[in-house]
Amino acid sequence: MDTYLRPAIDVPFDSLYLDPNNPRLAPDNPPGYDKPDKLFDQELQAFLEKRVEEEFGVEELMQAVVAQGWMPIDAIVVWVHPDGSKHNVVLEGNRRTVTLRRIRDRLPKERIKLERMREGRTRVAPREVRAQEQLVAQLEHIVEDTAAISVLPLDAANREELETKLPRVLAVRHITGAKGWGNYAQDLWLLQRYEQLFGEAFPDEETRWEAGIIARVADEASLKTPSAKRQLLTQSIYSHFKARFDELLPDGEEFKDTDYYLFENIVKKPWLREQFGLGLSDLALPEDREQVLFDWVFKLRRPRKADENQNVFYRHEAVLQWEKIKRYDDKHGTAFAKRFDPEEPESAPRFREVEAEYMAHMVRTKPGDVLESLLQQLGSINEATIENEGVFLTEQLKRVDKRVQTLLRMVDVAEAA
Repeated sequence: MDTYLRPAIDVPFDSLYLDPNNPRLAPDNPPGYDKPDKLFDQELQAFLEKRVEEEFGVEELMQAVVAQGWMPIDAIVVWVHPDGSKHNVVLEGNRRTVTLRRIRDRLPKERIKLERMREGRTRVAPREVRAQEQLVAQLEHIVEDTAAISVLPLDAANREELETKLPRVLAVRHITGAKGWGNYAQDLWLLQRYEQLFGEAFPDEETRWEAGIIARVADEASLKTPSAKRQLLTQSIYSHFKARFDELLPDGEEFKDTDYYLFENIVKKPWLREQFGLGLSDLALPEDREQVLFDWVFKLRRPRKADENQNVFYRHEAVLQWEKIKRYDDKHGTAFAKRFDPEEPESAPRFREVEAEYMAHMVRTKPGDVLESLLQQLGSINEATIENEGVFLTEQLKRVDKRVQTLLRMVDVAEAA
């Protein structure tokens, strides 16, 4: 029976290196594990540190560690690189590693501050000096406690064993376990694993979807095969789209993990797949439909407030609304959804204009029908929608709430008359 993790060992903290192949951290061209000069490059390590700090709440974790001390409840998982350098690649625990590095960076600064306070260079109360002394002592204690840090080594003697065993460990911990990744990172892992297995099975052939390999990836991640296929397809079309248009975004703009939600919606809805020419055997959207999607969603700057977004689709949720409008058209003989024709993308109006006309048409029906339709639409907004689009929905939800409260007061007045 294969073993995956060896018993815990103590290693020097300075021997830990962030993993640029981690799905949550990976740069556009991850170096893999067989090129130590690239894997341990200091410039790349600095890039990874910055990304971890910006995206994964290092400041909050550092405050907790400083306040409570270092408590290694969840062990850092590493791969001891076989190049003889005694470098340890952090497969699991990059955020904790960066936190401890930041504490080491902070300690000299806090010592200088304490020295100045003691020398009277700044006028401070004795209690502030004592607080600074306690802070320095706590930082020193954490650095001392983690000078040699306990880690769990992955049982892999070479890159081939690593790439075979690591997917299983990550799947258990992050796809089916308690510490879930976001959808983007999950699906990136699935696609990378699929490509690895496909390359092993068909080394001289271009990637395509193979049912047996999809089923194996699904089994490793404890997913149902249809779900794995949908997630693989989503990541595949998004990766292709991102690579093609990354440098064409407006100045200051960049693709974010939350943009992945748009592609999830397209893959999920058959009608949307049809509009964008996506077949279940495809690896990417057709080039002309990719261009349409870029022009409609990403061509112009995307301000934080959805109401200020001048793109055709001003929020990712709009594609789902487009699909709902199509169903409304089919039921009522209207043609709102046809205003967006991928064959003539330059003629498309801004979605909020058509959305307003659609809502006005609905209002002309019975009030009870309008409210029932609204309830159904609100009921379709799930946790994933809130997570990805909540910042854009806040103002609209406040307006809905204000209108509901006004209507309820009108009902109370009418009943009292």
